[in-house]
Amino acid sequence: MKTGVLNIVRLIWILIVLFLAAVWRVEALILIFGLVFFGPLLRETGICHDVDERQQSLHWKAGYYGFMSLMIVLFAVFVWNLLIVHKELKPEWWLLLIVPLIVRSGFYSWKGTGLRRLGLGLGFTFGGIWTVFTLLSHGFSTESLIESAVGFAILFPTAASIRWPRIGGLFLFLAGIGFAFMLIHAWDRMNGIFQIILMWCILPLPPIIAGISLFRYGANWREEDGKKIT
Repeated sequence: MKTGVLNIVRLIWILIVLFLAAVWRVEALILIFGLVFFGPLLRETGICHDVDERQQSLHWKAGYYGFMSLMIVLFAVFVWNLLIVHKELKPEWWLLLIVPLIVRSGFYSWKGTGLRRLGLGLGFTFGGIWTVFTLLSHGFSTESLIESAVGFAILFPTAASIRWPRIGGLFLFLAGIGFAFMLIHAWDRMNGIFQIILMWCILPLPPIIAGISLFRYGANWREEDGKKIT
């Protein structure tokens, strides 16, 4: 997409927003959010090339500062509601916190440190969080041990993947598929689409992605100069 075409699309989009705002339509506010990610999405997917390297670097830096600003605001919201006024937050707030963190850490691990660390990081992080959260919620009891089975089902294959990445990755993937069937079976007991998305983000997807990453690492593994490399 050429720069001129993109500018025309932006202009049309802005005119639509202004028209909807003039007639007091809430859709105007929704369309404004589209302008925030429309251009960057086209650039990152390679559809549009309307900036040079310096401008692209500035866009990335602005995105980083925007991400950090969002995390600071969310931190304040979570501290105020959970620790001060003791108010339970809706799933939408947890999605705003979890999804950006997963995307950022996952992308950095994948591009910067490789499939092995991505898989191990996801497995140990989500398995550990699930286990600790369960134990803190119910204490050391039979109920907590039963519910901790979800965390152990992620932690044990992840630990095995340190030595046997393909075997551990396969079991992680199968655990994720099992969790997915559990959520499908409990679909009608969830409160709204945001809770469904949240549960998929924190239960089946991490072990599935971790399993695929570790299995691919194990499949590409070879010995060279006494080191394991991908």
